[in-house]
Amino acid sequence: MFQLSTPQTWTNHFQVILESLYTYALQNPVSVAGFYDIQKVEKEETAHQANSP
Repeated sequence: MFQLSTPQTWTNHFQVILESLYTYALQNPVSVAGFYDIQKVEKEETAHQANSP
């Protein structure tokens, strides 16, 4: 059984998630870079829309 009330358990879960994300990024650098590019483009578009009257 999991006891989610303990901070130690949450730290362990967080570490596992970070490690799996890091491993995924190492194995799939192209898709990770594409994801960041998409986010950057979306941010620039929303900024452009906010500036236009």
